[in-house]
Amino acid sequence: MLAPLDEPPFIKVKLGDEWLEISTVDEYPSSPAISPDQRRMAYIAPYEFEMAGEVYLYTAGDREGTVLLGRDSIPDKQTPYRLMWMDEAKLAVLLGYQYGTIPSRRLLLAVDAETGARETILEVSERQDIREMALEPDGAGIRLVVAEYNEDFTDAVEKPMRVDLR
Repeated sequence: MLAPLDEPPFIKVKLGDEWLEISTVDEYPSSPAISPDQRRMAYIAPYEFEMAGEVYLYTAGDREGTVLLGRDSIPDKQTPYRLMWMDEAKLAVLLGYQYGTIPSRRLLLAVDAETGARETILEVSERQDIREMALEPDGAGIRLVVAEYNEDFTDAVEKPMRVDLR
C-alpha cells in the first residue's frame, strides 16, 4: 500500500506486479485505517474541510474500494472525521458536523465491515467534542478524550472517558 504523507493524498495498492490506484488525488482520501488482520483498509473520501465524506472499504485482492458508509447512512449535515478498527470486522466511525469552526465530533458508531450494519456506541452532548479515541489492548473498551465547552463555546476542558464494549 502507498499513501503519501507530504503530497496530495491518494491510495495505491500492489496487486501482483500491478499498482492499482484505489483512491485518486481528485477524491482526496484520508490516510487509511488498516484492519488488525491487514486484509482490509478503510478511508474517508473526500477528507477535506466542510466537505461531506463517505467511508470506503478496500479488501486485499479487490480492484477497487466500495462505499461502506454512504451519505444516505450518515445523519444530515454530518461527516466522518476518524476511523479505528475495533477488531477484524468492526470499524469505529467518529462523526461530527460538516460545517463550522468549533469542533463537534459527537457521534461514535460501530460499523460491521461485512454487512454494513451500524450501531451507536456513544453520542455526547452538544457542548462536548470527542477529540481522541483509542482501543484498549484487550478490546474491552475505547478510551476517549472529550472536551467540554463552556456556555459561550469560548473555552473547553478535556476529560478522559471510557466506553465499555462488552
